[in-house]
Amino acid sequence: MNKKWLLPLIVIIVVTSLSAIYWAKNSSYKKLKLQATQEMIQHLEGLPTSGIKAPQKQPAVLLEDENYLRGMQYYYKREFDSAVSEFEASIATKPTPEAYCELGITLMEKNEFSKAIDNLKKSIELKAQYSKAEYAMAVCYARINPPDIKSAKEHLEKAKKSGYQIPEWFEKYLAKLETAK
Repeated sequence: MNKKWLLPLIVIIVVTSLSAIYWAKNSSYKKLKLQATQEMIQHLEGLPTSGIKAPQKQPAVLLEDENYLRGMQYYYKREFDSAVSEFEASIATKPTPEAYCELGITLMEKNEFSKAIDNLKKSIELKAQYSKAEYAMAVCYARINPPDIKSAKEHLEKAKKSGYQIPEWFEKYLAKLETAK
């Protein structure tokens, strides 16, 4: 290869690379990143879990809320402090029953039951008969010290009436709590 073409060739390669880097840092990259996050959340919500997370379709508005999506990512990675921050930011931007519910569930995971119950109540105020929030309330009341079995059963029944599939272990756990009393 002739050496007089080497410098222009290097300049073309560098300019092309810089253009690609610039493009990646701008809007198209952010859209792709958001889309990948949304797809990951949708995939994760379809997986069975051992906790109170049941697969549920999320409203489209939540799939556009980056704070909510990051909160879900942090929750599934069990980084609860970061998840709380993201759900709170989501609520500050646009309060939704789903964001309040996820915040409540995350606070419950941190054993902050009174805060969890407050947020779950807000979720139910925004969306009556929200079965996931009712079930989470039942779990909170069963886990506080001392357990409030009456409230746990009340919210469990509301969740059942709304069609939530209650894990068998939880009903057995409530029965054990009741007999131990």
